Amino acid sequence: MNQESYITELFQKTKLPDSKPVALNRLKCMERKMDKNKEFAADYCRKIEEYTQKGYIRKLSVTEAKREGQKTWYLPHFGVVNPNKLGKLRLVFDAAAKSSGTSLNDHLLQGPDLLINLTAIIWKFCQKSIAFCSDIKQMFHQVRIRDDDCSAQRFFW
Repeated sequence: MNQESYITELFQKTKLPDSKPVALNRLKCMERKMDKNKEFAADYCRKIEEYTQKGYIRKLSVTEAKREGQKTWYLPHFGVVNPNKLGKLRLVFDAAAKSSGTSLNDHLLQGPDLLINLTAIIWKFCQKSIAFCSDIKQMFHQVRIRDDDCSAQRFFW
C-alpha cells in the first residue's frame, strides 16, 4: 500500500466529535467583544469580506451547511492585533481548540520538521556573504484543501 492510499484510508476512518458548541460559544464571546469595540468589529468584518473576495473562504449554501459527516469540524476563530502593528488585524482559526477532549490538530498528520537549526543558520553566515529572508504573505490561506476535507474546516460567522 502506498503512502497516499494509506493516508486516505486512515482519514476515512476518522470520526471527529461534535465541535459546534465550542465554536458557537467562542463566536458569542467574539460578538460580545465586537459589541464593546465597534472599531474592532468593523476591522473584523472587513477582514472576513477580504478573505471572501480573495476566495480564501466562502459562504455555504443552506444545503451544504446541513450536510454534515463524521469529518465535520467547526473552527473557533478570533482576532489578534499586534501592538507593534496597530490597525492590522489578523484572524486566527483555532485548530487547537478542544471539543470532547480532542482538537482538529490531534487528527492531522504531522509532516517532517523543515525548520533549520539556529546553529546551522549562523554557521552559514560564516560560509557565505549574502543572506536572504522572505515572508510569504497570507500563505496559509492560499493552500488548497481537497473537497473531501473542506468539511473539517468550517466556521460560524
